[in-house]
Amino acid sequence: MSFGIGVGDFIAVFRLVEDIRQRFTDAPAQFKAISNNVKLLSNVFQNVNDIHGGLTDEQKTALDEIAGRDTISERLEIAKASMEEIHFILTAFNAQHELVKERRREQQAILDWLTPIDHTAKQNQSIALRQAGTGQWLLDSHELQQWLDEPGQTLFCPGIQGAGKTILISVVVQDIFRRFAGDTTIGISYMYCDFARHAEQKLDDMLASLLKQLACRKSSLPSQVKELYNLYEASQSKPNHHELCAALQAVAGTFSRIFIIIDALDEC
Repeated sequence: MSFGIGVGDFIAVFRLVEDIRQRFTDAPAQFKAISNNVKLLSNVFQNVNDIHGGLTDEQKTALDEIAGRDTISERLEIAKASMEEIHFILTAFNAQHELVKERRREQQAILDWLTPIDHTAKQNQSIALRQAGTGQWLLDSHELQQWLDEPGQTLFCPGIQGAGKTILISVVVQDIFRRFAGDTTIGISYMYCDFARHAEQKLDDMLASLLKQLACRKSSLPSQVKELYNLYEASQSKPNHHELCAALQAVAGTFSRIFIIIDALDEC
């Protein structure tokens, strides 16, 4: 009988876990499964160790001779050390993951403090009403392509009430997000103005909304937003439009380009 477990086997396991850790940094479910498998493997080794411990000295010697150069006891010790090291890595990863989640919660709390207004629901609602092919003429138009390709352009799209401008805006917003998916050097902000939400569409609200969306495009919260939060949150007050404008300009300056899309500007 031979266990066939060597140092190289556990080095391979260690390297595999480390490789998976690097590839699945944001995948706690996968690591939970790995952790469970490691615990199961550890239990197997413990069972083997218990069995080995119950053998007589003569039986242990016989098994050690069959196993080869390394004794079974030595291999079990190596296995135990390897399991402990893997467990340490997983524990450290879980702690790091919890730290990242806590940091994200803090950042989201700051962004929500800046403004609770979120235009995502309106975007999703509008794009859901789109029929296949609607607005393709606008996406293909020379005017829109020029607006996309040349920095500093303003594209004004007037139309009568009920013409479907909001649906067209949602098509453009979706296209821009798809076009620059993963490119964090491009800033994107959009707004849907509405007479019914006039109280939420004061100048300060609009500036805060644009700033919040640009901040969300960053991997970490911009320092300008943190400074506003630290300055005003304790007193339960908000920055004025001059401070919001300055922060917006500073954050916008960190992007290579920004796109701002506003629907129904006359309703704000």
